[in-house]
Amino acid sequence: MNLQSTVDSLNEAYVQVQESERNKTFFISNVSHELRSPLSSIRSFSEILQTYEDIDSETRQEFLDIINSESERLTKLTNEILDFSKIDSGKVEWHMDYVNMGEVVRSAVKTVIALSINKGIDVETSIPENLPLIIGDRNKLFQVLLNLLSNAVKYTSQGRITGGLRTCTTG
Repeated sequence: MNLQSTVDSLNEAYVQVQESERNKTFFISNVSHELRSPLSSIRSFSEILQTYEDIDSETRQEFLDIINSESERLTKLTNEILDFSKIDSGKVEWHMDYVNMGEVVRSAVKTVIALSINKGIDVETSIPENLPLIIGDRNKLFQVLLNLLSNAVKYTSQGRITGGLRTCTTG
């Protein structure tokens, strides 16, 4: 009876170790994906700035602003990784506030422009006017949109990508 209890405990521990390994693999995969996006944007925009001397000052400033913004986002992502204990314990922090989703979409689209230029793909926005503010975590919403747009650029070989919003009515 005691031997069976020990075997059961060992089997349970083995299942927990396997689950932990799957979670670790999933986490590493997600972290790699999350870090790759801002790094790709920073690299693409800086390469454009280094390669083309005829970029007008407004475009140059816009690219530098995006590089700065992506650097800040990379810092935030790194801090979130360092706070892994919060994720592990299920205590992820949400920073809920009023969010202008039109601004979030425009910002995400601007961030992937350099990637799309390198592939010869047009990226555009489709955002209705007078959108209401929503309540959400701006950074997490931005990250979701950026992942979707980055994947769209990555897996599109020709054509156009549109980042947009639609209003819905419920009745």
